[in-house]
Amino acid sequence: MDMASTFIVPLLVALTTALVTSLVALRNFRRERMWDLKVETYDSIFAALYDFYEFFRKQVQSEVFDDLDEEELEAEKESYNEASYYLGSILFTGEFIIHPKAVKELEELNRNLQLKEPGFLENLLPGHKRYKFYKAQKSLVSESTDRLRIIAKKDLKAKWASS
Repeated sequence: MDMASTFIVPLLVALTTALVTSLVALRNFRRERMWDLKVETYDSIFAALYDFYEFFRKQVQSEVFDDLDEEELEAEKESYNEASYYLGSILFTGEFIIHPKAVKELEELNRNLQLKEPGFLENLLPGHKRYKFYKAQKSLVSESTDRLRIIAKKDLKAKWASS
């Protein structure tokens, strides 16, 4: 009996320690993996926002200087469409990866990006409506990006996140 307790008690302690250590390691791995996934997702979101911003910046520049050739315009439209597709895929997954506030901000931005530019006849009217439209859309993307930075920092629990 004394020999059995000499082996059984240390064996039970070792098994319990191994089990607890494994569970803690698994929990930490899952947290780290989720954090990595969040970082990747936010990084891709900001890349898409940059593409939106650049599209509208170049459209504003083109309205002022009329210097955007067809090839550049097609490249910008392609980048815009890819960013739009990515934004749609993020909204489809919703709150699974990113913070609910980020999803709401992106939904609002997506709604506003669906606005169509003024038509040809409206462009002939005084006031440069296309220029104003592109400038407003560029500002919209910039403001949304600023709000998303704050949300992402808090979501990632970054030490430098502003309150």
